[in-house]
Amino acid sequence: AVAGSITSAERWKITAEDWQDVLDRHPKIGYFRMNECFAVISGKQDKYDPGAFAALSSQEAQDKLEGLVKVFEWHGKAFGCVQSIITWDCFNHALTEEDLRIFGSPYSLCVAGIIDGCRQMLRGKNMESPVGFVFDERPDVSVRIHEAWNETKATSPEDAAVMGSISFADDKTCIPLQCADLIAWHARRQFLQPAEDHGRPRPELVRLKKSVNIWSEHVWNEEDLRNRRERKRQALREYAARIKASGVIQ
Repeated sequence: AVAGSITSAERWKITAEDWQDVLDRHPKIGYFRMNECFAVISGKQDKYDPGAFAALSSQEAQDKLEGLVKVFEWHGKAFGCVQSIITWDCFNHALTEEDLRIFGSPYSLCVAGIIDGCRQMLRGKNMESPVGFVFDERPDVSVRIHEAWNETKATSPEDAAVMGSISFADDKTCIPLQCADLIAWHARRQFLQPAEDHGRPRPELVRLKKSVNIWSEHVWNEEDLRNRRERKRQALREYAARIKASGVIQ
């Protein structure tokens, strides 16, 4: 699952300050990752790395999570949230070997889903304008995502309308990425529905959804992937035709 939030630069600044205030409260932690937080909340530090939460008790980790969810509740009406989910089974079965080489991993398609979701969200509000996208640094896929970004921007005018800039950052120092991690963890958890949740969404997810102005979610299926593949191929053909017509290539 990949997820993110969209708002103005001014709102991000205020939200980041409030988020940092929660991190700095005793017991202070350097950054937030939901999987580390939950490892301590659930008492599973022996199975999962507790990271920044290693020195916290289960209750202290729960209190820290509570504080960060409240930050979203305070600012949520100025935010839109979007999530994109795809399974490895769907990815492997829907695409040919050539397609798998092109797309590389489900992560790159989830990123494409985030861009589409932001475009649709902004269009629905009559606010379609360039967005600065920030993604988590992933050495295994960052280069491929950047290549796909440039290709999409060149071949899809519709998507290009919201594709202002792209950058990659360390989630330990980038608070918007920590916010995205909070959403993505809960989105993934709800999709997987582990037995211990008894088929119910976690209360934090319910609160997050209620707090934001718009919540967009998309779960990729095989038909979606095949349609995406065909659109990509068509866009590349049209792009090549335009370049040839311009005389850049012969």
